[in-house]
Amino acid sequence: MPTGVIHIDTALSNLSIAYKNGAAIARQVLPPFPSAKKSNIVYKYGSELFLSQDDLRASGAEAKDSTWKVGTVKYACSGHALKDKCPRDNENNADPALDLMRDTTTVLSNKIAVNEEVATVAALVAGITGGYVQDQAATPWNSPDVDPYKMLKTWIDAVNLACGSKPNSLTLSGPVWTAVRVNPNVVGLVTGAPAITNAGVSTAQFAELLELDEVLVGRMVYNTAPGAANQWIWGQKALLQYKDPNPGLRTLSLGYTPVWTDALAAVSGLDKVPGMAGQGDQFVQTYFWEPEIADYVVVHSYYDKEIWAPECGILFTGCLGTANA
Repeated sequence: MPTGVIHIDTALSNLSIAYKNGAAIARQVLPPFPSAKKSNIVYKYGSELFLSQDDLRASGAEAKDSTWKVGTVKYACSGHALKDKCPRDNENNADPALDLMRDTTTVLSNKIAVNEEVATVAALVAGITGGYVQDQAATPWNSPDVDPYKMLKTWIDAVNLACGSKPNSLTLSGPVWTAVRVNPNVVGLVTGAPAITNAGVSTAQFAELLELDEVLVGRMVYNTAPGAANQWIWGQKALLQYKDPNPGLRTLSLGYTPVWTDALAAVSGLDKVPGMAGQGDQFVQTYFWEPEIADYVVVHSYYDKEIWAPECGILFTGCLGTANA
């Protein structure tokens, strides 16, 4: 049997541990549309097309007058950026499992994505008001006495009545979806047996039940201070909405994410710049700062969040029993 030191611990080059967040759904909820300018104006038509107007014309008489209105809404894409530095002596002294520049880019990009998800929820809370917000604290969706399917079907008709278009998308926070998919009233519709132990439905099955195009689940988490407890970005919320996934002329959606597609060119003065990767509204800048003998990574994003047709959606809060959560 050998004696003495037979192994000296060293960092593995084929295994490391890194946290991952849930997938971002911000731009699925508020579809992005490209803008060559940082800010601009969008025409918004009135709702006169819903008006049932007397159109009876007697022989030889003129047609009755009708009219319609058009106004404008505005947007302005804000710049969002985070940076960090990697001193060259640290980079060159790092173990093989570490790629400090790549890892820094990954962390900063994830932070930018978290902030956009938070901004999306904040825009919905600020932009959807009055009767288009329904707090469910008194009728939590995790109660067997509450039927989320029947409730949502009622609100699908209400949104259709308000905006003229039937909702096609439902977004729920992770814990709200967990409650809905095992709610016996929902399970019973799929299986025919609500009391089946541990039964659940899929997002596709629930979307089909509600005659929607999709059910999205927000599973991103965040905290507001190092070491603080994580929170669900989507809280106890759900959003039923109509949206057009292909923004263009004469289209309708609850809201949009304007993105400044010429941001890279505007910031740098060139379409492509050495040390800048990416394009449009999202790009990564790297540069060497000689006084510090360090490489810097800067992650940029330019976007806005706008709710321009709040009647196209219903925001449900407190779906698990906590008021306004």
